[in-house]
Amino acid sequence: MDPLTLSLLTPLATAILCLCCWRSAAAARVLGVAGMAALLASSLWLLLTVSRDGILAVRFGNWPAPFGIVLVADLTAAIMVVVTGIIGLAVAVYSLADVDAARQRSGYFAFLHFMLAGVCGAFLTGDIFNMFVWFE
Repeated sequence: MDPLTLSLLTPLATAILCLCCWRSAAAARVLGVAGMAALLASSLWLLLTVSRDGILAVRFGNWPAPFGIVLVADLTAAIMVVVTGIIGLAVAVYSLADVDAARQRSGYFAFLHFMLAGVCGAFLTGDIFNMFVWFE
């Protein structure tokens, strides 16, 4: 799997896993921090790949650009995704001490990962319409 797709699928998959174990605050904590560490690792891999190989582009479903979703990673987008991963990991670690167990069981980490998936998607999108969709 390429690092461009992985930078989006990591927070989405972590959010879904956090929703699946919503009764356990301990599992949500572990998944929340591990998912943020995985997002940071995949974003660093994306930055390394873009700096070495140049601009990356992925067309989902192999549809042409006006109809399909196109993800593009240039150096600026890769740096912004790395910054998102760093800040996300810092927020997840800080949340271990600040957010109470009831909120963690209520889906705090799942919502955090869904939000960061949208932020990463907005940075990596290839057109203005899909950027609006990621912001939504």
